[in-house]
Amino acid sequence: MDIAELIQFLNYSSTEGKYFVFFRDRPPKKGGPGLVVGRRSKLGFETIVSDYFPVSEQGWAKAWETLAGMDRQEFERCRSTVLRNSTRFKLHSDDLQRRLEIDQKTRKLLGGSIYLGGHSPHVQLNENSAYDLRFTDDSLTILNVGSLRTLSSFPYRTFTNFQITGPGEISVRTTDSELFFLNTRTEPGRLRIDLSAVLGRINEVLNPAASGERAEPDPSAASIINQLKDASSLLERGLITPVEFEQLKSRLLSGG
Repeated sequence: MDIAELIQFLNYSSTEGKYFVFFRDRPPKKGGPGLVVGRRSKLGFETIVSDYFPVSEQGWAKAWETLAGMDRQEFERCRSTVLRNSTRFKLHSDDLQRRLEIDQKTRKLLGGSIYLGGHSPHVQLNENSAYDLRFTDDSLTILNVGSLRTLSSFPYRTFTNFQITGPGEISVRTTDSELFFLNTRTEPGRLRIDLSAVLGRINEVLNPAASGERAEPDPSAASIINQLKDASSLLERGLITPVEFEQLKSRLLSGG
């Protein structure tokens, strides 16, 4: 891990026992920050018992060499604790990074929204239980409260209706689902304001022409146009008759 991660790890990792290695900040005029070996008394008082080592890989190694020279048994105990905590710290760091990435994509988070009822083939929610609703640029994601594990995600392009139907009540209708939630953490009058950007984004996705976005061409229409061009080319080259061309054009335009 780099030095920033090392400092975070030392702040995150807790070691119990007589000796430990930790980060100590000092003003520049006193030498600046460093890594030191500390000693904890039976009453819990902590004392620095080593020199300051630079906050680097070399300083990290030197601090542990110093601790090993003081008490080999404590060194092995601390080493085992740090190795165990490093795995926990990695999971902790990964979780923080993932949460940061998700937060950056989230337009609005409605934490602790109560599921009132409804139906969906994509997720089984418990009525009167709380869930987090994350509104991103393209979808509504439902998660357990405080969790990053997605229970289900509903793309805005599948929405048929999205309304704030009453004080804190939210209804979501998609092509195959209908869900109702109640959010009491936000004042009813404020909820509509907080969700205005989300409502605007949903409208953009469902009505790209109205929002100035270029609608994606219908692939079936493009195919028909290409086939008509090919048929016209065949007619010009005398490979089909005008009657055959009209019959082919009629079939293509009728979807046959």
